[in-house]
Amino acid sequence: MKRHIIAGLLAFAALAAWQGASAQHTLGFTVGYGMGNGRFQPQQEMRAMWGMYSGGLSWRYYGTQRFVGGFGVDLEFLQQGFSFAPNASLVEEKKDYLYYSRHVNSIVLPVVWQPHVYMFRNRMRVYLEAAATFSYNFSSTYENEQARANGASDWKGTYDFKLPRDNRWGYGLAGGGGIAFLIRRFELNFRVRYYFGYSDIVRNRNKYSDNVGDGSENPFWATPLRSPLDNLTISVGLNYRFNKQGFETWKPRPKREKNREVFKYGLKKQQIMETTRQQKIAKQIQKDAADIFQKEGAQIVRGALVTVTAVRVSPDFSYAKIYVSIFPFEQSGEVMQRLEHQNWFIRRALGQRLRNQLKNVPEIQFFLDDSLEYIENIDKALKNE
Repeated sequence: MKRHIIAGLLAFAALAAWQGASAQHTLGFTVGYGMGNGRFQPQQEMRAMWGMYSGGLSWRYYGTQRFVGGFGVDLEFLQQGFSFAPNASLVEEKKDYLYYSRHVNSIVLPVVWQPHVYMFRNRMRVYLEAAATFSYNFSSTYENEQARANGASDWKGTYDFKLPRDNRWGYGLAGGGGIAFLIRRFELNFRVRYYFGYSDIVRNRNKYSDNVGDGSENPFWATPLRSPLDNLTISVGLNYRFNKQGFETWKPRPKREKNREVFKYGLKKQQIMETTRQQKIAKQIQKDAADIFQKEGAQIVRGALVTVTAVRVSPDFSYAKIYVSIFPFEQSGEVMQRLEHQNWFIRRALGQRLRNQLKNVPEIQFFLDDSLEYIENIDKALKNE
């Protein structure tokens, strides 16, 4: 049954990858270090085991929604383990404890939901994680200090899994968070994750009671009722973003091929098809943009006369075209370049003025209105006649 569940999850992940080719996909690897521990019932004198390594592959799918996050699947090698003192009830001081320790090597499949937010102009991603985990324990070793003190030759070695006694398959939950730095099409991740086991590493005493004949590898006089394993890992990873198109669409100022438009004053009202609110917001942006050029844009215009001739706003108010005329016209190329370079500054200044009218500041793009040049050329031609 568990094999069918894992196969179904992998099929679902492959289907999501195939259907969502226009969104964002990343594939990478992680390596980590941490500690493992057990939660036994009845309770035992446990100690955390540091030096647990992990590593594996990581796939993520991100939709276009920035704050919802992504879905993903990891395939990891994870070292788990537990260590407890079977002789704790026989000695008075902790320094006299003799520990039984087990290292368990597992393949883990976390199915991850990863909500996130972008920061620093989409160059950094801060995320949380919640995951359901499925694991397979393929090998294990043990050390029994009490058996060594008694002179037993098998006080350490390879732990042999027995079907009536041991669980090779496991499941649980995981949670954590991290930071990812986006460098071109690569993503450098730093992550902390806690694995919370729900399945038992050994079957409880109601299912297995033949502990006496197992030798030093089995320290229990009676198998625990519960024996789930937990892990804390600190990981670093590197992911590659496959489809650049999906990433480009998230930039705060999308690039557009057309940088020059001529505004036609002869457009009829039916052609413009603007709502009353669009016209109101467009007039307000026109007024505020002119105010910004006059009061805060000295370093942008640098002596040129910039006039906002018109503004066009998209129906969802997410994008605005700002048409400007520049005098003298010979400086229009330089001024337009500075306007594009300082787009973020002008948009921020507009946001401060529009915060009571719009929830989100629209993306803005400047277009040159060369009607003044056209009039000037006609005037020159008339004079030459």
